[in-house]
Amino acid sequence: GLFFPEGYCREGGWRCRQPGLGPGIDEYNAAPIVPAVRLYEATGYEPALRLASGLAEFALYHTSGYLPDGRFRWPAGELEAHFHTRSNFILGVLKLGLVLDRREYVSWARQSYEHAKTWGTEFGWFPEGLGQRHGEICCTTDMIEIALLLGRHVDRRYYADAERFGRNHLLESQLLSLERLRAAVGALPPSDEPPPWQGRYSRSEGVVESQVGGFASRPTLNDAFHPDAAALMQCCNAAGVRALYDLWRHAVEEAPGRAIVHPRFSVETPGVRVLSYEPSEGRLDVLSRGAGEVEIRLPQGVGEAVALVRDERGHLVRGQALTGEAGYVRLQLEAGQTAEVRYPLPARTAHYEVGAEGGRAWCVGHWRGETLVRVEPEGSFHPLYGRASDLEPAQPTPAWGKPIESL
Repeated sequence: GLFFPEGYCREGGWRCRQPGLGPGIDEYNAAPIVPAVRLYEATGYEPALRLASGLAEFALYHTSGYLPDGRFRWPAGELEAHFHTRSNFILGVLKLGLVLDRREYVSWARQSYEHAKTWGTEFGWFPEGLGQRHGEICCTTDMIEIALLLGRHVDRRYYADAERFGRNHLLESQLLSLERLRAAVGALPPSDEPPPWQGRYSRSEGVVESQVGGFASRPTLNDAFHPDAAALMQCCNAAGVRALYDLWRHAVEEAPGRAIVHPRFSVETPGVRVLSYEPSEGRLDVLSRGAGEVEIRLPQGVGEAVALVRDERGHLVRGQALTGEAGYVRLQLEAGQTAEVRYPLPARTAHYEVGAEGGRAWCVGHWRGETLVRVEPEGSFHPLYGRASDLEPAQPTPAWGKPIESL
């Protein structure tokens, strides 16, 4: 677990053998639930499943972090405020419940996830600690993975959460420009704190350069950095990349004679090639390599679309009006045909405010469909959401090697 062995073991031996060993430690030490269940799924290794089950049962029984309906208990005294501890625990309980067919686990995780969403924003920002105004990408990844699992196994409407969180705060928080990153770091308030552990496990050379491709660990609503906590955390780099893979891996669900596009991202699979034009325009091109039905999830609030179906030479075969059912439209395609599906991207504006008394952050967000394209005010160090209106679609490429199940 995150606290093991520091939480239990000291140079003088075991500190305590009872539950409630420290603030939030019961859930901290439940962090191995997800990898333990994944190990069991991949190998059939029963001790891993028993470990995950024991950790979940122990933490659910002893934790004081939740109210009976799954809501987070407001931190007071020694109660831990760390959001990632809780979101990762929800993910673990959900995954375990799905594997063991424990409906009460799935129900508790679903209910607690719904409450967890109220601590963040609809575009995927979630706080590092309850009531804080800076976030943590590990939390965003947890919430994306919970939404994907709920979408696959409980209710397809949860895919909308996964896409909004990923399309917006996950992608915006990836640090892709060395020039912008250097400028942001140079503008941050200087720190005179000594390096941790007297520098035995760290270096100062090439640090900024090494973070290109990584993630802004503690972003606020409109900026990759916030003076409250500007330090980067390498756990967020790993979590961010994992979430990118999750969204790519689970964008398309395939079965014989059927393909379902859930998050509308550009992706190529053995059965279909999907090219997304969002947010520049509401358009999704789907090339079907075999005959069958294709389903596409529309942006929330959109109920109709139009499809232009073309053959392999680009000749128009037919035009077709599509009416959504439970958020999805359906059409039949022959092998080699491409459907150019067009739909509106409604514009809207929303206000967001996070934090607590004495430390709040706010912004006004401008949306196009399910993409947050601009926020006001602009960030001070590494502004987020300055998205161009004429972005070219990202071209998908075939998977290299065999994709693995990530959830």
